Amino acid sequence: MCGSGTLAIEAAMFAMNIPAQYYRKRFAFEKWAEFNSLEWKLEKEAADRKIQDFDYEIWASDISQEAILRAEENIKLAHLNHDIHLFRAAMEDGEKPMGKTLVVMNPPYGERLEVDDIIALYERIGDTFKQHYTDCTAFVLSSDIFALKRIGLKPSRKIELYNGNLECRVFKFEMYEGSKKTNAKI
Repeated sequence: MCGSGTLAIEAAMFAMNIPAQYYRKRFAFEKWAEFNSLEWKLEKEAADRKIQDFDYEIWASDISQEAILRAEENIKLAHLNHDIHLFRAAMEDGEKPMGKTLVVMNPPYGERLEVDDIIALYERIGDTFKQHYTDCTAFVLSSDIFALKRIGLKPSRKIELYNGNLECRVFKFEMYEGSKKTNAKI
């Protein structure tokens, strides 16, 4: 559910220490009377030295071909097309990457994207986590608190935040095989 690719792009930029708007050609502040081009050049060079390689993989997928095309364009504009693996698939059909995996998603919650049955969607997210993403950590952002609860997993953390003017929650889920009782430390 990568949509236009924002979360994948932000994750890659954060991991590589690439500043926001790094590839932008011009900024409005460059027209200010107080603008000092030498100071700006030095700041940019200092930021360049902090950029680092990223030794992990970022996968982004969506069921919508339109979303994939938008994400592909945005990923190229961010110069990250070699760092983000993009593919079209329903969440439940995608394969879990090998090794330690972090899942971050912002599924539809009935604001910009309409879903026929939002409750069924969130239940499917929970079922997919349980069946295919054991030993993973997932963060799910939504403004539909009722739908979030239908994921059917107990969140280890709940974070309140705003997405624009929408009050949202980020639920953190730590998946594992079996039950919490069988995984409890003695």
